[in-house]
Amino acid sequence: MMESVSSFSEWYAQLSLSEENFLLLNCGPDAQPVFYSGKKWESGPVEKIPEGDIVLALAYELNTAFENIQCGSDKGMDVPSIMWMHPATTIALPPLGDFLVPAIEKQKRINFHGRISKEEYLQSVLSLQEHIRKGDIYEVNFCMEFFAEEVEVDPFVVFANLHSITRAPFSAFLRREEQFLLCGSPERFVQRKGDRLLSQPIKGTIRRGKSQEEDKVLREQLRNDSKERSENVMIVDLVRNDLSRIAIRSSVRVDELMEVYTFPTVHQMISTISCELREGVNTYDILKAAFPMGSMTGAPKVKAMELIARYEQSRRGWYSGSVGFRKANGDCDLNVVIRSLFYDRQKRYLSFSVGSAITAASDPEREYDECLLKAEAMIKAVNASS
Repeated sequence: MMESVSSFSEWYAQLSLSEENFLLLNCGPDAQPVFYSGKKWESGPVEKIPEGDIVLALAYELNTAFENIQCGSDKGMDVPSIMWMHPATTIALPPLGDFLVPAIEKQKRINFHGRISKEEYLQSVLSLQEHIRKGDIYEVNFCMEFFAEEVEVDPFVVFANLHSITRAPFSAFLRREEQFLLCGSPERFVQRKGDRLLSQPIKGTIRRGKSQEEDKVLREQLRNDSKERSENVMIVDLVRNDLSRIAIRSSVRVDELMEVYTFPTVHQMISTISCELREGVNTYDILKAAFPMGSMTGAPKVKAMELIARYEQSRRGWYSGSVGFRKANGDCDLNVVIRSLFYDRQKRYLSFSVGSAITAASDPEREYDECLLKAEAMIKAVNASS
Protein backbone atom coordinates (compact mmCIF):
# COMPACT_ATOMS: atom_id res chain seq x y z
CA MET A 1 0.00 0.00 0.00
CA MET A 2 1.53 3.29 -1.09
CA GLU A 3 1.15 6.18 1.33
CA SER A 4 1.06 9.79 0.16
CA VAL A 5 2.10 13.12 1.67
CA SER A 6 1.53 16.73 0.66
CA SER A 7 3.37 18.67 3.37
CA PHE A 8 7.09 19.07 2.90
CA SER A 9 7.70 20.33 6.43
CA GLU A 10 5.95 17.33 8.01
CA TRP A 11 7.76 14.83 5.79
CA TYR A 12 11.19 16.46 6.16
CA ALA A 13 10.83 16.56 9.97
CA GLN A 14 10.20 12.83 10.00
CA LEU A 15 13.08 12.24 7.60
CA SER A 16 15.51 14.28 9.70
CA LEU A 17 14.73 12.25 12.83
CA SER A 18 14.79 8.88 11.10
CA GLU A 19 17.84 6.63 10.97
CA GLU A 20 16.36 4.50 8.20
CA ASN A 21 18.01 3.97 4.84
CA PHE A 22 16.05 5.22 1.87
CA LEU A 23 15.84 6.11 -1.80
CA LEU A 24 13.83 9.04 -3.11
CA LEU A 25 13.39 8.39 -6.82
CA ASN A 26 12.10 10.62 -9.61
CA CYS A 27 12.23 8.20 -12.54
CA GLY A 28 11.12 10.01 -15.69
CA PRO A 29 9.65 13.35 -16.75
CA ASP A 30 6.07 12.16 -16.26
CA ALA A 31 6.60 9.86 -13.27
CA GLN A 32 5.42 10.59 -9.74
CA PRO A 33 8.35 10.81 -7.31
CA VAL A 34 8.39 7.94 -4.82
CA PHE A 35 10.17 7.65 -1.47
CA TYR A 36 11.21 4.14 -0.42
CA SER A 37 12.59 3.44 3.06
CA GLY A 38 13.66 0.42 5.06
CA LYS A 39 15.96 -0.77 7.81
CA LYS A 40 19.01 -1.52 5.72
CA TRP A 41 20.53 -2.02 2.30
CA GLU A 42 21.76 -5.52 1.55
CA SER A 43 24.56 -6.45 -0.84
CA GLY A 44 25.95 -9.59 -2.40
CA PRO A 45 26.76 -11.18 -5.77
CA VAL A 46 24.76 -9.61 -8.60
CA GLU A 47 23.36 -12.99 -9.61
CA LYS A 48 21.73 -13.21 -6.16
CA ILE A 49 19.39 -10.24 -6.67
CA PRO A 50 16.27 -11.29 -4.73
CA GLU A 51 12.73 -11.67 -6.00
CA GLY A 52 9.96 -9.19 -5.21
CA ASP A 53 9.71 -5.41 -5.25
CA ILE A 54 13.14 -3.91 -4.58
CA VAL A 55 15.09 -0.71 -5.06
CA LEU A 56 18.60 -1.03 -6.47
CA ALA A 57 21.84 0.95 -6.33
CA LEU A 58 24.67 -0.06 -8.65
CA ALA A 59 28.22 1.28 -8.51
CA TYR A 60 30.26 1.56 -11.67
CA GLU A 61 32.64 -1.08 -10.28
CA LEU A 62 29.93 -3.71 -10.77
CA ASN A 63 31.53 -4.00 -14.22
CA THR A 64 34.17 -6.27 -12.66
CA ALA A 65 31.45 -8.89 -12.07
CA PHE A 66 30.74 -9.10 -15.81
CA GLU A 67 34.15 -8.60 -17.43
CA ASN A 68 37.76 -9.42 -16.54
CA ILE A 69 38.55 -5.83 -15.55
CA GLN A 70 40.45 -4.66 -12.50
CA CYS A 71 39.32 -1.74 -10.38
CA GLY A 72 41.50 1.31 -10.88
CA SER A 73 42.41 3.73 -8.10
CA ASP A 74 41.34 3.12 -4.50
CA LYS A 75 40.79 6.86 -3.97
CA GLY A 76 37.37 8.48 -3.99
CA MET A 77 34.00 6.93 -3.28
CA ASP A 78 33.90 3.54 -1.52
CA VAL A 79 30.48 1.85 -1.75
CA PRO A 80 29.24 -1.70 -2.49
CA SER A 81 29.23 -2.60 -6.17
CA ILE A 82 25.55 -3.57 -5.86
CA MET A 83 23.00 -3.22 -3.09
CA TRP A 84 19.25 -3.64 -2.80
CA MET A 85 16.46 -3.04 -0.33
CA HIS A 86 12.95 -4.40 0.16
CA PRO A 87 11.25 -1.14 1.20
CA ALA A 88 9.12 -1.28 4.34
CA THR A 89 7.53 2.06 3.50
CA THR A 90 6.65 3.48 0.09
CA ILE A 91 5.40 7.07 -0.10
CA ALA A 92 4.13 8.88 -3.19
CA LEU A 93 5.29 12.50 -3.33
CA PRO A 94 4.06 15.55 -5.23
CA PRO A 95 6.23 16.82 -8.13
CA LEU A 96 9.66 17.53 -6.72
CA GLY A 97 9.89 21.02 -8.16
CA ASP A 98 6.99 22.14 -5.96
CA PHE A 99 7.80 19.89 -3.03
CA LEU A 100 11.46 20.49 -2.24
CA VAL A 101 11.48 23.86 -0.51
CA PRO A 102 13.70 23.49 2.55
CA ALA A 103 14.77 26.36 4.76
CA ILE A 104 18.33 27.19 3.77
CA GLU A 105 20.77 28.13 6.50
CA LYS A 106 23.99 30.03 6.09
CA GLN A 107 27.07 27.83 5.82
CA LYS A 108 30.74 28.29 5.16
CA ARG A 109 31.56 28.30 1.45
CA ILE A 110 33.10 25.01 0.31
CA ASN A 111 35.98 24.91 -2.15
CA PHE A 112 36.56 21.76 -4.19
CA HIS A 113 39.92 20.37 -5.27
CA GLY A 114 40.52 18.41 -8.45
CA ARG A 115 41.86 14.88 -8.05
CA ILE A 116 44.06 15.67 -11.06
CA SER A 117 45.36 19.01 -12.30
CA LYS A 118 44.31 20.57 -15.58
CA GLU A 119 47.73 19.72 -17.02
CA GLU A 120 47.35 16.06 -15.99
CA TYR A 121 43.86 15.98 -17.50
CA LEU A 122 45.05 17.39 -20.83
CA GLN A 123 47.95 14.94 -20.97
CA SER A 124 45.61 12.01 -20.24
CA VAL A 125 43.32 13.08 -23.08
CA LEU A 126 46.30 13.17 -25.46
CA SER A 127 47.31 9.68 -24.30
CA LEU A 128 43.79 8.37 -24.85
CA GLN A 129 43.76 9.89 -28.33
CA GLU A 130 46.94 7.96 -29.05
CA HIS A 131 45.04 4.77 -28.18
CA ILE A 132 42.35 5.88 -30.63
CA ARG A 133 44.92 6.44 -33.39
CA LYS A 134 46.31 2.97 -32.74
CA GLY A 135 42.83 1.48 -33.16
CA ASP A 136 42.43 0.31 -29.55
CA ILE A 137 39.16 2.27 -29.15
CA TYR A 138 36.97 4.72 -31.05
CA GLU A 139 35.74 6.66 -28.05
CA VAL A 140 36.12 6.71 -24.27
CA ASN A 141 34.32 8.61 -21.52
CA PHE A 142 37.08 10.08 -19.36
CA CYS A 143 36.12 11.42 -15.92
CA MET A 144 37.72 13.27 -13.05
CA GLU A 145 36.75 13.83 -9.43
CA PHE A 146 36.45 17.08 -7.46
CA PHE A 147 36.37 16.71 -3.67
CA ALA A 148 36.34 18.55 -0.34
CA GLU A 149 37.43 17.14 3.02
CA GLU A 150 36.50 17.99 6.61
CA VAL A 151 33.21 19.59 5.55
CA GLU A 152 29.69 19.51 6.97
CA VAL A 153 26.57 19.98 4.86
CA ASP A 154 22.89 19.11 5.15
CA PRO A 155 22.67 16.56 2.34
CA PHE A 156 18.95 17.05 1.79
CA VAL A 157 19.29 20.82 1.47
CA VAL A 158 22.05 20.32 -1.10
CA PHE A 159 19.85 17.85 -2.98
CA ALA A 160 16.94 20.29 -2.95
CA ASN A 161 19.23 23.03 -4.25
CA LEU A 162 20.53 20.72 -6.98
CA HIS A 163 17.04 19.80 -8.11
CA SER A 164 15.94 23.44 -8.14
CA ILE A 165 18.85 24.16 -10.50
CA THR A 166 18.60 21.13 -12.79
CA ARG A 167 14.92 20.08 -12.59
CA ALA A 168 16.33 16.77 -13.75
CA PRO A 169 13.79 14.06 -14.68
CA PHE A 170 15.83 11.23 -13.14
CA SER A 171 16.78 12.79 -9.82
CA ALA A 172 17.44 10.60 -6.79
CA PHE A 173 18.36 11.02 -3.13
CA LEU A 174 19.78 7.95 -1.42
CA ARG A 175 20.94 7.24 2.11
CA ARG A 176 23.01 4.24 3.14
CA GLU A 177 23.78 4.73 6.83
CA GLU A 178 26.05 7.82 6.81
CA GLN A 179 26.61 7.85 3.04
CA PHE A 180 24.40 9.95 0.77
CA LEU A 181 23.94 10.16 -2.98
CA LEU A 182 22.51 13.47 -4.24
CA CYS A 183 21.64 12.88 -7.87
CA GLY A 184 20.39 15.38 -10.46
CA SER A 185 20.47 13.10 -13.49
CA PRO A 186 18.77 13.83 -16.83
CA GLU A 187 19.50 10.34 -18.20
CA ARG A 188 17.70 6.99 -18.20
CA PHE A 189 19.77 3.80 -18.36
CA VAL A 190 17.07 1.21 -19.04
CA GLN A 191 13.33 0.89 -18.58
CA ARG A 192 11.44 -2.38 -18.81
CA LYS A 193 7.68 -2.62 -19.29
CA GLY A 194 6.59 -6.19 -19.88
CA ASP A 195 8.69 -7.63 -22.70
CA ARG A 196 9.80 -4.21 -24.01
CA LEU A 197 13.13 -2.73 -22.93
CA LEU A 198 14.44 0.71 -23.87
CA SER A 199 17.59 2.71 -23.24
CA GLN A 200 18.07 6.46 -23.71
CA PRO A 201 21.77 7.39 -23.84
CA ILE A 202 22.84 11.03 -23.72
CA LYS A 203 25.87 12.01 -25.73
CA GLY A 204 26.35 15.67 -26.64
CA THR A 205 26.15 18.69 -24.32
CA ILE A 206 26.17 22.47 -24.75
CA ARG A 207 25.38 25.33 -22.37
CA ARG A 208 22.15 27.33 -22.33
CA GLY A 209 22.18 30.78 -23.91
CA LYS A 210 21.84 34.05 -22.02
CA SER A 211 19.03 35.15 -24.35
CA GLN A 212 16.38 33.36 -26.40
CA GLU A 213 18.29 34.16 -29.57
CA GLU A 214 21.59 32.81 -28.24
CA ASP A 215 19.82 29.76 -26.78
CA LYS A 216 18.35 28.89 -30.18
CA VAL A 217 21.74 29.31 -31.87
CA LEU A 218 23.44 27.04 -29.30
CA ARG A 219 20.72 24.42 -29.64
CA GLU A 220 21.22 24.28 -33.41
CA GLN A 221 24.99 24.31 -32.95
CA LEU A 222 24.70 21.14 -30.86
CA ARG A 223 22.27 19.55 -33.32
CA ASN A 224 24.72 20.08 -36.21
CA ASP A 225 28.02 19.49 -34.39
CA SER A 226 29.76 16.71 -36.35
CA LYS A 227 31.81 15.55 -33.34
CA GLU A 228 28.79 15.34 -31.02
CA ARG A 229 26.74 13.56 -33.68
CA SER A 230 29.55 11.09 -34.26
CA GLU A 231 29.77 10.37 -30.51
CA ASN A 232 26.03 9.84 -30.29
CA VAL A 233 25.92 7.45 -33.25
CA MET A 234 28.79 5.38 -31.81
CA ILE A 235 26.96 4.98 -28.51
CA VAL A 236 23.70 4.12 -30.28
CA ASP A 237 25.52 1.33 -32.11
CA LEU A 238 27.03 0.14 -28.82
CA VAL A 239 23.62 0.07 -27.10
CA ARG A 240 22.08 -1.76 -30.06
CA ASN A 241 24.79 -4.39 -29.71
CA ASP A 242 24.21 -4.67 -25.93
CA LEU A 243 20.46 -5.09 -26.31
CA SER A 244 20.84 -7.65 -29.10
CA ARG A 245 22.25 -10.09 -26.53
CA ILE A 246 18.87 -10.35 -24.80
CA ALA A 247 16.47 -9.34 -27.59
CA ILE A 248 14.24 -11.32 -29.90
CA ARG A 249 15.97 -11.50 -33.28
CA SER A 250 15.54 -8.37 -35.42
CA SER A 251 13.56 -6.54 -32.71
CA VAL A 252 16.24 -3.96 -31.79
CA ARG A 253 15.33 -0.56 -33.25
CA VAL A 254 16.28 3.09 -32.93
CA ASP A 255 13.10 4.96 -32.01
CA GLU A 256 14.73 8.37 -31.80
CA LEU A 257 18.13 9.44 -33.10
CA MET A 258 20.09 12.46 -31.86
CA GLU A 259 17.13 14.53 -30.65
CA VAL A 260 18.15 17.68 -28.76
CA TYR A 261 16.42 18.18 -25.40
CA THR A 262 16.58 21.32 -23.30
CA PHE A 263 17.22 21.35 -19.54
CA PRO A 264 17.56 24.38 -17.23
CA THR A 265 21.37 24.51 -17.45
CA VAL A 266 22.26 22.66 -20.69
CA HIS A 267 21.00 21.31 -24.01
CA GLN A 268 21.66 17.59 -24.52
CA MET A 269 21.49 15.16 -27.44
CA ILE A 270 19.49 12.02 -26.62
CA SER A 271 18.69 8.86 -28.59
CA THR A 272 16.20 6.11 -27.76
CA ILE A 273 16.87 2.45 -28.56
CA SER A 274 14.39 -0.35 -27.76
CA CYS A 275 13.89 -4.09 -28.19
CA GLU A 276 11.55 -6.96 -27.41
CA LEU A 277 13.07 -9.24 -24.78
CA ARG A 278 13.50 -12.96 -25.24
CA GLU A 279 11.44 -15.20 -23.00
CA GLY A 280 12.94 -15.73 -19.55
CA VAL A 281 15.17 -12.63 -19.49
CA ASN A 282 15.49 -11.29 -15.92
CA THR A 283 17.12 -8.30 -14.23
CA TYR A 284 20.49 -10.03 -13.95
CA ASP A 285 20.46 -10.79 -17.68
CA ILE A 286 19.71 -7.14 -18.49
CA LEU A 287 22.54 -5.87 -16.29
CA LYS A 288 25.01 -8.41 -17.65
CA ALA A 289 24.17 -7.36 -21.21
CA ALA A 290 24.05 -3.59 -20.80
CA PHE A 291 25.84 -2.42 -17.62
CA PRO A 292 27.72 -0.12 -17.37
CA MET A 293 25.91 2.13 -19.81
CA GLY A 294 27.66 2.91 -23.07
CA SER A 295 27.32 6.66 -22.65
CA MET A 296 29.69 6.49 -19.65
CA THR A 297 32.19 3.96 -21.00
CA GLY A 298 33.01 4.07 -24.70
CA ALA A 299 33.51 1.82 -27.71
CA PRO A 300 34.56 -0.92 -27.87
CA LYS A 301 33.17 -1.14 -24.39
CA VAL A 302 35.53 -3.59 -22.66
CA LYS A 303 38.70 -1.94 -23.94
CA ALA A 304 37.31 1.49 -23.01
CA MET A 305 36.70 0.27 -19.45
CA GLU A 306 40.25 -1.09 -19.25
CA LEU A 307 41.60 2.34 -20.21
CA ILE A 308 39.26 4.05 -17.75
CA ALA A 309 40.75 1.91 -14.97
CA ARG A 310 44.23 2.81 -16.16
CA TYR A 311 43.90 6.58 -16.61
CA GLU A 312 41.29 7.77 -14.10
CA GLN A 313 42.74 8.56 -10.68
CA SER A 314 39.73 7.82 -8.48
CA ARG A 315 37.12 5.09 -8.36
CA ARG A 316 33.75 6.15 -9.69
CA GLY A 317 31.54 4.44 -7.10
CA TRP A 318 27.91 5.40 -7.65
CA TYR A 319 28.93 7.94 -10.30
CA SER A 320 28.10 6.46 -13.73
CA GLY A 321 26.36 3.65 -11.89
CA SER A 322 22.59 3.50 -11.54
CA VAL A 323 19.73 3.66 -9.04
CA GLY A 324 16.09 2.74 -9.51
CA PHE A 325 13.42 0.15 -8.81
CA ARG A 326 12.56 -3.37 -9.93
CA LYS A 327 9.03 -4.68 -9.47
CA ALA A 328 8.12 -8.26 -8.65
CA ASN A 329 6.86 -8.76 -12.23
CA GLY A 330 10.29 -7.77 -13.62
CA ASP A 331 9.43 -4.25 -14.76
CA CYS A 332 12.18 -1.79 -13.86
CA ASP A 333 13.38 1.76 -14.37
CA LEU A 334 17.03 2.64 -13.74
CA ASN A 335 18.77 5.96 -14.22
CA VAL A 336 22.36 6.93 -15.03
CA VAL A 337 24.03 8.53 -12.01
CA ILE A 338 25.50 11.73 -13.42
CA ARG A 339 25.27 15.38 -12.30
CA SER A 340 25.53 14.02 -8.76
CA LEU A 341 27.27 14.56 -5.43
CA PHE A 342 28.42 11.99 -2.88
CA TYR A 343 28.62 12.80 0.82
CA ASP A 344 30.07 10.65 3.59
CA ARG A 345 28.87 12.31 6.78
CA GLN A 346 31.08 10.22 9.05
CA LYS A 347 34.25 10.95 7.07
CA ARG A 348 33.07 14.52 6.29
CA TYR A 349 33.95 13.90 2.66
CA LEU A 350 32.04 15.54 -0.22
CA SER A 351 32.76 14.86 -3.88
CA PHE A 352 31.44 14.81 -7.42
CA SER A 353 32.79 13.63 -10.76
CA VAL A 354 32.36 14.92 -14.29
CA GLY A 355 33.48 13.63 -17.65
CA SER A 356 33.21 13.87 -21.41
CA ALA A 357 33.60 11.66 -24.45
CA ILE A 358 37.08 11.61 -25.97
CA THR A 359 37.38 10.92 -29.70
CA ALA A 360 40.06 11.47 -32.31
CA ALA A 361 38.45 14.84 -33.07
CA SER A 362 38.42 16.03 -29.44
CA ASP A 363 40.10 19.29 -28.49
CA PRO A 364 41.52 18.60 -24.99
CA GLU A 365 40.92 22.20 -23.87
CA ARG A 366 37.31 22.03 -25.03
CA GLU A 367 36.76 18.72 -23.25
CA TYR A 368 38.12 20.23 -20.04
CA ASP A 369 35.76 23.21 -20.43
CA GLU A 370 32.82 20.82 -20.94
CA CYS A 371 33.70 19.13 -17.64
CA LEU A 372 33.75 22.49 -15.87
CA LEU A 373 30.36 23.34 -17.39
CA LYS A 374 28.91 20.12 -15.98
CA ALA A 375 30.50 20.87 -12.60
CA GLU A 376 28.80 24.26 -12.25
CA ALA A 377 25.43 22.89 -11.09
CA MET A 378 26.99 20.78 -8.32
CA ILE A 379 29.16 23.62 -7.02
CA LYS A 380 26.21 26.01 -7.10
CA ALA A 381 24.00 23.51 -5.23
CA VAL A 382 26.56 23.19 -2.42
CA ASN A 383 27.27 26.89 -2.11
CA ALA A 384 23.78 28.26 -2.78
CA SER A 385 23.37 29.20 0.87
CA SER A 386 26.85 30.64 1.44
